[in-house]
Amino acid sequence: MNELVLYGLKSRSRAERALWVLHELQLPHHVVRLDYLQGENTADAYLKLNPAGKIPTLVDGDFVLSESMAICFYLCGLSDRVTLIPVGEREAAIFYQRIFFGVTECEPYLWLADKERFIKDEAMPTGIAEYALRKISEAFVSINRWLEQTPYIAGNCFSLADILFYHLITWSGLYGIPQTPAVAAYIQRLGTRAAFPPSMATAGSPAVTG
Repeated sequence: MNELVLYGLKSRSRAERALWVLHELQLPHHVVRLDYLQGENTADAYLKLNPAGKIPTLVDGDFVLSESMAICFYLCGLSDRVTLIPVGEREAAIFYQRIFFGVTECEPYLWLADKERFIKDEAMPTGIAEYALRKISEAFVSINRWLEQTPYIAGNCFSLADILFYHLITWSGLYGIPQTPAVAAYIQRLGTRAAFPPSMATAGSPAVTG
């Protein structure tokens, strides 16, 4: 197997999702940390890998892949020793439902709030951050219920969905979205896993990432 190369930022980004998967699966890898403030993600060498200049990017030999969740799923397919994707029909259905919920009902609104509050690289409609935060709070009704019922977001076993939701829940915490005791305990429990990357716990908005 090639040594995988993961491009991330020197600050927290969506690359940490892929890094956590690499740790869980114990895949040989090397991480390249780019400095966003110095424009390293828009340097010619990086744009040849990812023309959008976004993070993360994974290089596996002559294969180059972007988008954090696409990378995570690709990595899951490389391991035959550890699985982060349920195999039972109903278990898998719940897993994919949680993944799609996270990337449609949570992440876009977190990104909109970031765009207005922090990034400010284009004009946004007045009140978009407040609207986005209301939608995130609505999503937490389901998240809270799931974690009252099962120890992990998609059931009784740790999965890729937990890596995604750790990121989304802690990201929402930057906006003061309240956490139930079950959610707080869940986040604390995930942070004690042996494969947990310390960089995932660093507060900050995952700007310019994919």
